Amino acid sequence: MNEQQLALPPQSDISHALIQAVLLLQRCGEEEQAKIKVIRLLEQFPQCTASLYLNYQLAVAESRFTDAERCLTTALEILPEHPLLLLSYGQLALRRYQYATAVKLVDKAATFYDGKDTTFLTAINNVIMQAEQPVLAIPIYKRMLAKEPDNMQFKHQLALCYFFTNQPQDAAKLLDDVIAKTPDNAGAIHLRSALQTYTQKHNHIDELKLLITDAGKQHPAIYYALAKELEDIADYKNSFSFLKQGATLMRKRIGYNEIAELTSINNIISSTADMAVPTSLEQEPGPVFIVGMPRTGTTLVERVLTQHDDVYSVGELSLFPQLLASMAQEYMKKNKNVASLHQAALQLDFAELGRRYIATVAEISGGKPYTVDKLPVNFLYCGFIKKALPNARIIHLRRNPMDSCYAIFKTLFINAYSFSYDLNELANYYVTYRSIMVHWHKVIPGQILDIHYEEMVEDAAKTTRRLVQWCGLTYKPELLEFYKTDSASTTASAAQVRKPIYKSSVAKWRNVETELTSLKLKFQQAGVL
Repeated sequence: MNEQQLALPPQSDISHALIQAVLLLQRCGEEEQAKIKVIRLLEQFPQCTASLYLNYQLAVAESRFTDAERCLTTALEILPEHPLLLLSYGQLALRRYQYATAVKLVDKAATFYDGKDTTFLTAINNVIMQAEQPVLAIPIYKRMLAKEPDNMQFKHQLALCYFFTNQPQDAAKLLDDVIAKTPDNAGAIHLRSALQTYTQKHNHIDELKLLITDAGKQHPAIYYALAKELEDIADYKNSFSFLKQGATLMRKRIGYNEIAELTSINNIISSTADMAVPTSLEQEPGPVFIVGMPRTGTTLVERVLTQHDDVYSVGELSLFPQLLASMAQEYMKKNKNVASLHQAALQLDFAELGRRYIATVAEISGGKPYTVDKLPVNFLYCGFIKKALPNARIIHLRRNPMDSCYAIFKTLFINAYSFSYDLNELANYYVTYRSIMVHWHKVIPGQILDIHYEEMVEDAAKTTRRLVQWCGLTYKPELLEFYKTDSASTTASAAQVRKPIYKSSVAKWRNVETELTSLKLKFQQAGVL
């Protein structure tokens, strides 16, 4: 199907004229008049796919997702292989947290599309990557590069997929080409720094230093790449100096409101002090939530558990907080006297929240009885998780505060953890995180298993036995061979989980102890060390 065929056919000249009128009204901002004409179109031409698609767009704009789905379903009955309809249905499914359905639909759209529009293929891959399926994105990026072989953005994105799927040599080859043709491509430079451990003889330190002397090319990612390669060769002092400069640049680029962030967490603590939550673990298999600060070993524990035949990981999908927020918004629309999402969240139908969550992960997991949800920030919702899912297992990863925050500080996150680019803000957030975890242990005593990263790397077998017993699984020695798996990892620690468990990250903060003095003092004053 080519670009001309992507357009949906009107039923007649009359419907074509009406459709053009609707589009004109939409462009002019006359949404109400456009809505009236769309209704008229559907009344006069109920089998017109173009009018059905217009009505779908209108329904999505008004968050009437059931109506939107009905329109697409009807249109696909008429044109079952139309790429635009399949893509739109996939995008709608993604908005409704139906990740497996979304991927199937857009993959089908890619199959039926044989045109040259890489924008269309990009939209398909956006759905696939949001559903954390980089393996499926690889062949589509290859198709895009076949059409635009010199597109550096496509090469960079394909390299990222190779990185996530443990194909570092393929990623390196692409990145070398991207950087050769765009020497100041900060994203490609940063990704290249993560592919391997550099040495005194093999590194890019001198060329990276030259790049940051040019004021017009001072991108945070280049500083992070330089800091990483300097750390690889044990030049810790200079590494931290460039790291701090990069973090300062990054902090200037983002709109982080520390007061609002910490106030929100404290509001959760104060509003859930008397939350009535089930306090006993059921025997039936349930979803497993791995929570904690980032860079504390959450991915390591996820990989160990998912070596078990009965376990499937849904990755770091923001599923539970999104469902919680959307249901709270629904509640506020129906109950105008509720002033905040916090208040609405406490009055939800938690059984329904649990059902929606289970329905989504069941669709993804392929029938496996256990699922692992590894979104670290779910530590904010431990009480809500247990209220909605009484048989859920919550595993909380803890790590030495100094090591934890040093690891966070030297990671350049993508649209997440805005508190991580200033040491003072990072310390304040960490202290608040510890407060809410103390709170949850009081609210749901005995319902959260604390696992210390240091214990995991010191005696992995013993700690893994605790993990699987907590989840209701059986221990198998091969669980510790997680690094041999080919499954994708889309986290910042994707490279590290390809190796056996190692101890070299324990007490790593000591290499820059002087530079972290302010952080240490904050923690001592707060009593978290």
